[in-house]
Amino acid sequence: MLISHKYKFIFIKAKKVSGTSTEAYLERYCLSNEDEKTHTHTHKIKEIVSDYGIIGSRLTIPFGKWYNHKKPDEIKNHVGFEIWNSYKKICNIRNPYDIAASYFFFENKNNQNFNPSVKNFELYLDLNIYELLDNKKFWMSNGLFFNDFYIRQENLKNDLYDMIHKLNIPLYESDLPTYKITPNRPHYSLLYNEKTKKIISQNFGDILEKFKYVF
Repeated sequence: MLISHKYKFIFIKAKKVSGTSTEAYLERYCLSNEDEKTHTHTHKIKEIVSDYGIIGSRLTIPFGKWYNHKKPDEIKNHVGFEIWNSYKKICNIRNPYDIAASYFFFENKNNQNFNPSVKNFELYLDLNIYELLDNKKFWMSNGLFFNDFYIRQENLKNDLYDMIHKLNIPLYESDLPTYKITPNRPHYSLLYNEKTKKIISQNFGDILEKFKYVF
């Protein structure tokens, strides 16, 4: 997560949506004017708090007060209602069918006997759908979408640059960081059957409808 006091925005980092790439790109806007111009990103970073802004830690436990996947309600409680209500809120989003597949592969990355079959994916969703639903807290509150900007993972660069233009902040023409990419991952559609498609459509219908996501 990020808070830029200079440019008055809050970046809320959902899970499995290329959030680290966006976070690493935007973190320069939370630094001094000189550091903003010369900043280079890295995957691992300690919590940085200054008058210019806050960069949440991307280190392992213990997280500290400010950490990358800090929930919106926690951020709001720590910054206060004035900042929360006046700063623009930004979050990445992604096709829920694809997010579920990304979780499936990520949580089995150290499993030597991992078999990414349709049957095993169905079992995974049956046991872990509530973990996936927890991600909705980054996008919605009381059934309503509350962020000012949603950056689609499928259109990451264009949405990011469009947001920067609308916020009227400097654009740095640099390659977007790429972290935590699962190599040789099959297309998510190959994991699904009718039952698992229904699980996603029933639980994420609001996301699918708003962002016109289809299977």
